[in-house]
Amino acid sequence: MFRFLVLIGIFVASSGCSGGKGSVSGEGAFFQKLYLAQGTASEAAIIENIDAEVGQEIELLPLMKVNGGSASNVAVTWILEGTVGDLTIESGGKKAVLDLNSLGSATIKIRTTSLEKIVNISVSGPTPPVASGFSAPTFNEDEESIVELEYTDDKEATTCEISSLSNVSVTTACSCLNGVCSVGVTGALNYEGSASFNYLVKTNGQASNSSTATLNIAGVNDAPSISHNCKDYLMSDTYSCTLTASDPDSSSFTWSLASDSCGYFSINSTTGVLTGTIPSSASSSCTTTVSVSDGSLSSGNTDIDLDLATCPAGYIPVPSNSSLGVNAFCVMQFEAKNIGGVPTSQAETVPWRSISATNAKSECQSLGTGYDLISNYEWMTIALDIESNPQNWTSGVVGNGCLRRGNNGLNDACGYNGSDPEYGTGRNTKARSRLLNGYSIWDFAGNLAELTDWVAGGSYAEAPANCDGAWTDVYWNTCSGLSNDTFRPENPAAVGGYNSDKGLGRMAVNTYSTGGVIRRGGSYTGTVNSGVFSIQINQTTSWSNSEVGFRCVFRP
Repeated sequence: MFRFLVLIGIFVASSGCSGGKGSVSGEGAFFQKLYLAQGTASEAAIIENIDAEVGQEIELLPLMKVNGGSASNVAVTWILEGTVGDLTIESGGKKAVLDLNSLGSATIKIRTTSLEKIVNISVSGPTPPVASGFSAPTFNEDEESIVELEYTDDKEATTCEISSLSNVSVTTACSCLNGVCSVGVTGALNYEGSASFNYLVKTNGQASNSSTATLNIAGVNDAPSISHNCKDYLMSDTYSCTLTASDPDSSSFTWSLASDSCGYFSINSTTGVLTGTIPSSASSSCTTTVSVSDGSLSSGNTDIDLDLATCPAGYIPVPSNSSLGVNAFCVMQFEAKNIGGVPTSQAETVPWRSISATNAKSECQSLGTGYDLISNYEWMTIALDIESNPQNWTSGVVGNGCLRRGNNGLNDACGYNGSDPEYGTGRNTKARSRLLNGYSIWDFAGNLAELTDWVAGGSYAEAPANCDGAWTDVYWNTCSGLSNDTFRPENPAAVGGYNSDKGLGRMAVNTYSTGGVIRRGGSYTGTVNSGVFSIQINQTTSWSNSEVGFRCVFRP
């Protein structure tokens, strides 16, 4: 942007003799002197020399001091001596514009018939502006502050640059308008304290020095916010979801449940755990409204919209187990059957067997998103549910008698010796276990030992066990590399002699062959080794056997 210098030659009228004023159309004795001034048409503004820079334009206006009358009709001649720029004469000689485009010295002469005024001009290269560091007014955290940049210069800066930001970011780009340069900055999220940035400004391509703007960001109490990853609910589920409060100013919160459209849910005021008991005939959707306070500010109401997740045909819902970190899921009610190459849960047809762990995993995942081979903790969730249900004990009392262990090759109170293997529902009910939610599952103990993934999702994961042992009672066993909750029953009735005589099944690791493939439940030849807690770990992921099958799950 160019700065225009306005230089005015002044014609000053002086009454040197008595009498009225008349029109002056000639010169002679009436004219005393020709002047040049800058800025205003006054004697105080008269100048003799002009110092300017390349790129400036100078406006010149000549005026005269005369003895009476007006000099409006006097012709003025303009002469530029020197090659510092171009002189343009306007308004019949009553104005001239000098466009400076070269370094050097020159003179401007303005003449009438009898008078002459000479103005000396010195043209230098453009000088850069000078930035001066400053401290900006304090502004609040998480709010933008428009900061005006300071620089000492009689020219107008046209661009600006920002660098070396500390604890702030640029949220409105730096720009200059009419010589005023500013930038919008916002402090780092929830930050309070000192901040700074470096800046420079430019005029006609000339950059200033880099200087520092020092800032101070004041803290403001933030209201807490709520986040969650709550999953949809299943019928007959014991629902649980942990909500999270975020607040940089507090770590102590009070949770509140404002409303619950279904009446299923409650919230722990201290932990923010949302829990609910879902009935067997649950609503198709629920909206739960919660809020959290840090003692001074509230998050406001947050709606948590949940839908009823339905299980695929042939699958049953399994309630969540927060102790094992297992969300509610759906499991095949029957061992997988090979129906046209598709793993299917149905009563009829001999179970799919002689399949490797890797292939069983792939077959389940081929069913679509959410489908997978059952994981070990999902198996334990079902086994613990079965263990705690009196309907699965031969006496009708938990811990008294034995858990039914199905088709295990041994005719006794706990199991029976059936076909190798069996299928269908019109058979010995010792093959059926009941969950606490009222659903039944077949052959979870006995019939075929079932391939199980150590973790949920991804590729098949072998067990990390590095202990060795032949078949032994599972409740009393320990194994290096395996936590007890991955294989042990809970013994909820705290009875003595809690072993395979109770129909629990037994454990064998790294016996007969090496490898980490997991099989649960035992098979139709397992006898006392079979049971819902039966676990065998050995063999490689490509191994298969006619006594081994699998079961898929669906995770909503």
